[in-house]
Amino acid sequence: MFSLMVATLLLTACSSETTSSTPVEERMIPHVFQEGCKFTIVTDSGTAATTSPINNSSPGVTVSASVSIGEYEIEVADCEVISNPAYLPLYE
Repeated sequence: MFSLMVATLLLTACSSETTSSTPVEERMIPHVFQEGCKFTIVTDSGTAATTSPINNSSPGVTVSASVSIGEYEIEVADCEVISNPAYLPLYE
């Protein structure tokens, strides 16, 4: 039973899918919360947020922003997470 629960948590953490129907109290900690183009890393020790830049003027050029808190970091561009090395789950 414990192994199944750990495997489920690992699979959930590695998923890049957005989970929009998960109630706040059931979200894994740490996680990334997306509200429009604002992304917030939520941990036990606090939060850190950034707003994703959108490049409308230079085709083919990616403009990104990053945010980190403790050991967790994400990079965002065009209202999407483009780098999430810790595989934090993403909620909307």
